[in-house]
Amino acid sequence: MNCPSGANDTTILLDTPQTISYFASMPSLRHRLFALLCLLALPAAAQKFSVKSITFTGYPAASQSELLQASGLKGPGEITQAEFQAAAMKLNDTGIFAHIAYKFDGQAFSFVLEPAPGLVPARFDNFAWMNVIDIDTQLRAKVPLYKGKVIAGSGLEQQVIAALTVMAAEQHLDATVTVLPVYPPDSKQLAAEEFRVTSPPVTVSQLTVEGASPAFSDKLAPVVKAAVGEDFSLSITPDELSTAITNVYRNEGFLDVQVTAVRNETPTITPDKVSVPVKAVVVEGGQYRLGKLTLDGTVLMSQEEFQKRAFLKPGDIANQELLRKTLLIAGAPYRSKGYLRARIGATPTLDASTHTVDYVVHVAPGEQWRMGKLDVLNLTDAQRVKFLSVWSMKPGDVYDVGYPSSFLVKNKTALQELAGYSAGYKQYEHEDTHIVDLVVSFQHGGPLQ
Repeated sequence: MNCPSGANDTTILLDTPQTISYFASMPSLRHRLFALLCLLALPAAAQKFSVKSITFTGYPAASQSELLQASGLKGPGEITQAEFQAAAMKLNDTGIFAHIAYKFDGQAFSFVLEPAPGLVPARFDNFAWMNVIDIDTQLRAKVPLYKGKVIAGSGLEQQVIAALTVMAAEQHLDATVTVLPVYPPDSKQLAAEEFRVTSPPVTVSQLTVEGASPAFSDKLAPVVKAAVGEDFSLSITPDELSTAITNVYRNEGFLDVQVTAVRNETPTITPDKVSVPVKAVVVEGGQYRLGKLTLDGTVLMSQEEFQKRAFLKPGDIANQELLRKTLLIAGAPYRSKGYLRARIGATPTLDASTHTVDYVVHVAPGEQWRMGKLDVLNLTDAQRVKFLSVWSMKPGDVYDVGYPSSFLVKNKTALQELAGYSAGYKQYEHEDTHIVDLVVSFQHGGPLQ
């Protein structure tokens, strides 16, 4: 084995028997093992030094005692060079330091630490037998350098997994704990690392809706039934159940309903599963009926036509599902004119004294999209030529969302050569150019549609 005195990622300098320096800079596993073998091969490794003090600088997030515990050193006293090196390697293996250096001047032993980038918050998804505060408290006690954050794939992260596994075992649960990255919507920037039990399954065993009147028992029954057996998640289950319960009430016109809490109760733990009862607390409020429904601004539809086609009429129970369908009516002209990202909303004004609600419908059209490339698959050359001769939406034209799906039905007579075929459509939307490329794939069988 050839051990160089200076490598790109690990350097050991042996100045004199009484002065030792060490430097490490996040080496790869192969290089760490190689460096460790080199360190153990040094003749002075077994030599003992009388150390009167051990200090750490550069990492104020952890106390001196926590860093000492993480290093594996017991404290001042007789320490060998191999123990110095092992301590440095142990700190390095946590993965949270970009650089580690130590020096012994004959009396004092000092570490200089430089934190590594990439620390993100740790989240805990389905440890239903503990609350998040207790989890954090226990982890800080069991993992010396854990401070609520980890680096993805680091040794510290593995230490957290090991500690969580021990915490599960304390509940007589033989758990497999894994970690998943969390990214915000439309972002590649890692936001957190989420720890969860993947085995045995952790599921909702029961849903109780406290505060629901008898009149809503049957209406809430589908939500209760659907919840049982679903995976339990501290980050997802409360929001999903709150939304589902709220939708039931709002479809009956209870627009000021509040789900004030969704919390898990004490789970039942068996070797093959963790069963989590969940309780939701609801304040129903009152039922509202529609007052007025008006369009705001230059909406691509007259007020008269909108009122005629609306699913909700004045005096009707303010059903939110019917409101949603009504908004789709207001949005349809925009999608036919290339406004694929048009945002249609309804601003409510509630009158608690009369229990009526007025809605003002508004539209933000956004960018206009245009037709890009058209690919037609699985036709003969002659059939493709005929198809393209009838197809009228050309590259650069405003993209009509409804055109492809209605094209074959509207042109059956002109496209009799395609009788016995059916087609599927895939549109590829390019957000940067606001161009839509379309692929039409034909297959034998089915009506021409």
